[in-house]
Amino acid sequence: MKKVCVLMAALLIAGIAAYGAVPQEARPALRAVRGVDMGPGPARLGPAAESSPRRDALASGAKVLLLGADDGAGPLQAGLLGYGDIASVDFYNFTSTLPTLGQLQAYNVVICWTDYQPSDPVAAGNLLADYVDGGGKLVLSVFAFSGADYWGLSGRVMTAAYTPLLNGEYDHYTWANLGTYNASSPIMQGITTIGDDFRDFTTLSPGATLVASWSDGENLVATKGCIVGINLYPGPYYDFSGDVVALYHNTVNYLMTSCVGLYDLSFKDDYGRSSVCVNSKTGDWQYSVLSGLGKGIYKGKGSVTKTAAQWSFRSAAGSPQLFLLTYYPPMSLASGSLGGGSFVSSLYDKNTKDDTFLCGP
Repeated sequence: MKKVCVLMAALLIAGIAAYGAVPQEARPALRAVRGVDMGPGPARLGPAAESSPRRDALASGAKVLLLGADDGAGPLQAGLLGYGDIASVDFYNFTSTLPTLGQLQAYNVVICWTDYQPSDPVAAGNLLADYVDGGGKLVLSVFAFSGADYWGLSGRVMTAAYTPLLNGEYDHYTWANLGTYNASSPIMQGITTIGDDFRDFTTLSPGATLVASWSDGENLVATKGCIVGINLYPGPYYDFSGDVVALYHNTVNYLMTSCVGLYDLSFKDDYGRSSVCVNSKTGDWQYSVLSGLGKGIYKGKGSVTKTAAQWSFRSAAGSPQLFLLTYYPPMSLASGSLGGGSFVSSLYDKNTKDDTFLCGP
């Protein structure tokens, strides 16, 4: 289904709004009608990241990647770099080429949006889900939520297991202002005015927390685990007003300090065969078979038994996979397995203290 949007050209002539279908190739023209500079930016068009100089005094701050299917970083790069707790802000155009997982993992927070059709929306969404599974923090923005056409993201990250805002059918091209919001949320501290007309129709994902709404009732900000959805367009052809850069800065700080993922423990096999994420309170688990038969990610919920000497995790009765894990806190050792009927995967982690945290929501 083609995207239907509001073409504002007639406003310049007679003050009368004209409506029409805008094909994908014409999206920048819509922005040009709105008086936005469409000047070329050759350095921004390639797939490689645009790097901002790392400032030594801020080396301990957040490293942020602006991941846009777009012509450039827009106002967020300079805006975020104006804060003393941001170490670096780089831009990567993924319209034609995706970054590697390793490239994403060099950053604490990834802010992702689209304004052109990504070459592979499914692969892009799966890549971002892998980044989150590995402990990355993610912000999704317009037009990533455009479900009815190919400007939006797809893949695992846009499923209810990840994104706080599910894809809608169309985009808003009507102005709205900040509506009701949770004033106690760290994301909304100091935020008093926001407005934009480049917004997506969205649905709140099950288990997500709504932080702020637009004045017309559309979702503006929502959180789920260590993913935040901000339903506005932050790219170079922006039309927003108000405290938008501050909103993104607050969101980065929230993700760095306050977000709570589904898992609180992770273990990695010394032989590279597997990795495991568990929630020591709820029994949720995620087992990644990294090579060989059964390669993939498996999730479930089971029982947890704890003593001073060992913690035991086991999949629930009737689960399609048999998951077993024993963690010995005094020895910093873990061992376990996953049986999937046609395969058995093993995990042995002799020194759990040398593991980096592997797990996201």
